Amino acid sequence: MKKGVMGGAAAVLLVGGAVAACWFTGQAFDKQVPAELAKAQQLSGIQLEWTPGKTSFLSREGAIKMVLTPEFISSHYPELTPEHPFELYLSTQTRILPLYSATQIVLDKSRGDLAAGLVELGLQGWEPVLESRNSLWSRRNVSTLTLPEANVAKQGENLKMLPLVLGYDGDLNGSGKLNLDWQGMTFSQPDQQTEINLAHVTGQAELDEIGGVLMVPASEGDVAGLSVRIGDELNVALQGLSTRSHVEGDDAETLASRYETRLQSLKLAMDGEAVALTEGEMVVDIKGMDLEGYRMLQQANSGVDMDQQKLEQALNLLLARGATLSLSNFSAKVNAEPVSLKGNLVLSSTTLDKLTNGVDGLRALTGQFDAILSGKLGNALPQAAPLLQGLTAMGYLKAEGNQLKADINLANGRLTVNSLPL
Repeated sequence: MKKGVMGGAAAVLLVGGAVAACWFTGQAFDKQVPAELAKAQQLSGIQLEWTPGKTSFLSREGAIKMVLTPEFISSHYPELTPEHPFELYLSTQTRILPLYSATQIVLDKSRGDLAAGLVELGLQGWEPVLESRNSLWSRRNVSTLTLPEANVAKQGENLKMLPLVLGYDGDLNGSGKLNLDWQGMTFSQPDQQTEINLAHVTGQAELDEIGGVLMVPASEGDVAGLSVRIGDELNVALQGLSTRSHVEGDDAETLASRYETRLQSLKLAMDGEAVALTEGEMVVDIKGMDLEGYRMLQQANSGVDMDQQKLEQALNLLLARGATLSLSNFSAKVNAEPVSLKGNLVLSSTTLDKLTNGVDGLRALTGQFDAILSGKLGNALPQAAPLLQGLTAMGYLKAEGNQLKADINLANGRLTVNSLPL
């Protein structure tokens, strides 16, 4: 008998705890949404308004109104001068569970300028969806924005946007990982013999919120291919472009960063001339950046309106400490002939005023670079042959075996190439 009573009491406590947790989650959700929208408005400059809808113990409904003012649009797109604000509406549905909420946000097509624009473009069936799951227990957020395929054919132009998925997995403060997977797009304008094709694009970025400033310690991106054709005048074909960046602590007061870019091939044909770049690579390391100056620089650029005073303060902090740039590799094959550039550039302690003051600014920089070009580059690239011959005749390029070399030095405000002033 006693065991039955204890089991019943435990069940009551469990149910009561779940009910209390649901109630707490609902209350937290009601407070969190306006706060998050206010934060997003401050960062983006887009006006956001939250209107609660139907509410129950286990669910919430609501609407978000987004307004892009003429000033906001003109500041980001100077070529546009709208007379009226641009409005769009989103509908939200949320399930409330113990210490957990799941929200789905869809475009409200019954009102707003975006809804009307989609109807005009024949995209009234287009259904973008944002799904977000929040855990109050672990303070984790997982969100996924899905943009389905969209096709627009208007006035002789054809645009096909393939599916795009943007995901976030991290905490409720903004620290986490952002992932992008876009199948690409195609655009054609037959009357103008114009075609643009963008193949698979992927990317990810680590986000870290420190003191109200969103940092990006690491990021990477890949583009499978891009082609552009405009009649017989221009033809561009790119394949295998990848970028990587990484920022980490150099010591207690400084940062080090690395940037890498690799290119499988880039073929350019214009006005009857063709150039092919293959096996392209660039690796750059920057060391000794002032940590506080870097944070201030990120903060000055994080708002809608750039804070010019904070920007100058941040740059002066960075310049006061100086930094070292190492170009580990900058190379490619041009029409199958190799070219490369390696070296380093040192920035000594200076100020923004001095750095932008002509020769005085150059005196803060010292560096040495080695350029090596294939001796057959002129044959592979006939349009560049006269320039290469002239530079060789003047001594700015030295022929050594089957290579052309240049020793580039910057010191005391003077730039020399193979000891010759430039």
